[in-house]
Amino acid sequence: MITFINALGLLVGAYVVFLICSAIYSLYFHALAQFPGPALWAVSRIPWAYHTIKGDLWQVLHNFHEQYGPTVRIAPDELTTISPAAWKDVYTSKPLLAKDPHSQTQPLNGAHSLFTAEGDTHRRIRAAVSNTFSEKALRAQAPIIENFARQLVARVQRESSHHEMEGIQKVDLTKLYGYAAFDTITDLSLGEPLCPGLEDLNEHGWVQGYFFHAKFSAIRIALSRFSPMDKFLGIFLLGVTRKARERNWRIISAAFNRRMTPTTSAEVDPQRVDLLTPLVDHVDESGQKGVTKAESFTNGLAFVIAGTQLNTNVVSTATYLLLQHRTAWQRLSEEMVIGINVQNIQNATSLWVEPRKFHPERFLDASSAHYDTRFDADVKEAFAPFSVGPRNCIGYK
Repeated sequence: MITFINALGLLVGAYVVFLICSAIYSLYFHALAQFPGPALWAVSRIPWAYHTIKGDLWQVLHNFHEQYGPTVRIAPDELTTISPAAWKDVYTSKPLLAKDPHSQTQPLNGAHSLFTAEGDTHRRIRAAVSNTFSEKALRAQAPIIENFARQLVARVQRESSHHEMEGIQKVDLTKLYGYAAFDTITDLSLGEPLCPGLEDLNEHGWVQGYFFHAKFSAIRIALSRFSPMDKFLGIFLLGVTRKARERNWRIISAAFNRRMTPTTSAEVDPQRVDLLTPLVDHVDESGQKGVTKAESFTNGLAFVIAGTQLNTNVVSTATYLLLQHRTAWQRLSEEMVIGINVQNIQNATSLWVEPRKFHPERFLDASSAHYDTRFDADVKEAFAPFSVGPRNCIGYK
């Protein structure tokens, strides 16, 4: 008669045999067995998941590439490569390769963003959103960005004065950069800063929440390879954060709806240009040409998450590196002013024939009988006594 202990022993033994056979298959018979890499990583996802959660995967992979070469096996079913040719092979080959489903977070409202959409849906959303990031649009958004940059400088000054009074020698620039990034990107993406963190000495948890989202995403991606562990983790965290998520969703939805209402937008500022401007008047609920309102919301939220994290990290890292490299800091801090002196450019011998002599005929049409061909050498594009562009003399004609 088989006892429970014996049955358990058989199950454990069978599982061990299965693991050994799987390891042998992965090392010697798998399609990726020909690629170099650490043996432990070739037979198990655990090392990859550990370093993903730890946050040093990129550094470990760098060491692997230094040791094994341009293409390395980092999991039973995954390769990493630093071959330049891979850019085209992986990301532009026809048909396009699908994104790794384990790295995707499905949208709560069922509408995809630019980051999660595939195929025709991705092409349609990208076409609609692309105008948002044109040079003209980005220049038009400059006043909003400059406003928050000024608020950031003022907040740093207030923080420094406040800390000095309390005998504190440090200012948390990363926190303040996060506030500035969050205020800026929510204003650009949703029409208003959700929780102005740069005003006075305000503190708010939105920025910390978004960085927690990044850490949670890394954990989720790592554990997604170990079903059903990822399901249990998702259920647990979703339950713990349900009230906070519902509150945040209501606040963000309300701001988005205010921005997407044409009359409200016009009342606020008819000249306003932000990330949603190209979408406000081109909502297409059929999803044939433009984007639906739900897709606009999902993309606005995606911009907030990506913009807050990325900009905070970039500016914080840039500040650290500039302070560590004083030469670069010195060059950057020396503001450069450039302009054109009208007298100099109109008297340069490299641009004009006899520039100091009075020859008004040089400006006649070449077909005129009074025109002298020796003035063909003049660079007449240099002649702009009334300046050019939007700041030129309004009465020059």
